[in-house]
Amino acid sequence: MKRLIRFKSKWVVAFLLAGVASLLGQTSGPSAGWTRQTSGTEKTLLGIWGASPSDVFAVGEGGIVLHTNGNAWYPQQSGTSARFCSVWGTSGRDVFAVGDRGAVIHYDGTRWSAERISATLSNLHAVWGTSPTDVFA
Repeated sequence: MKRLIRFKSKWVVAFLLAGVASLLGQTSGPSAGWTRQTSGTEKTLLGIWGASPSDVFAVGEGGIVLHTNGNAWYPQQSGTSARFCSVWGTSGRDVFAVGDRGAVIHYDGTRWSAERISATLSNLHAVWGTSPTDVFA
């Protein structure tokens, strides 16, 4: 079983932001290099996903959800203290995060809300899908 990489400190190993930009096809210009950014949290961040270089989400311990516009990270209210391990979306207005004890939350571009799933107490370690209505955890 593979373990997720854990990012622990008050800064996101912000090489990640450039890595996400690279994955999204932005491979030249000022965002093409690695950049270190301060996340503003001491909590461990376990998952990161971006719709674009200026629309990236990070999740982790204690229900932490962070969002960046590419310049700074801002906390968002998840409504729970569950540890989130993974985040994925179809756009910056359709994002899912999953974690311990079956925790699933969804972001609609305005706020995060709990999602109802089949009864499970299992920890969810990853989320991915092909569309807003075809999501797997």
